[in-house]
Formats: sequence, structure tokens, C-alpha cells
Amino acid sequence: MLFVLNNNSSSDTNDAVDAIEEEIAPKLAAHRDAIRLNPALFARVKQLSGNRASLNLGSEDLRLLELYYEDFVYAGGSFN
Repeated sequence: MLFVLNNNSSSDTNDAVDAIEEEIAPKLAAHRDAIRLNPALFARVKQLSGNRASLNLGSEDLRLLELYYEDFVYAGGSFN
């Protein structure tokens, strides 16, 4: 549903779509921040990333772990 709204608001916008996006965008940003800036969750992802060699992950799982770790770091999740 979100992708439909994003695509629609980018390509065929109108006042109704703009109003929906204006209402939903801050809620989605807060939700994403609550996940990406969660210190406990980042610590777990960082721990998994640090131990990835011993996890016996397949190439796809390893890549997914790398992407999640990078996503947390780029979002500001590099907590000490």
C-alpha cells in the first residue's frame, strides 16, 4: 500500500493524494526512526555483523545482514 501511495504521489498527484501523504509521511518517518535508532536493536545487528563469519550464512543472508547493518549506521545508529 505504501509503495502505491509513493508512486502515485510522485507521478499523478492531486490535492487528495497530497493531503494523505502529508498526514502519513510524519508517522512513517517516526516509525522508521523508532526502528533505526533503537539502541538495543542496533546492538544486536552490530553483534551479528561482527560475528558473521561464524554464523554460516549463505550469500543472500550475508548480504541482507550487511544491508541492514549499513542501513542502521547510515541512519545514525552507530551507538557506542
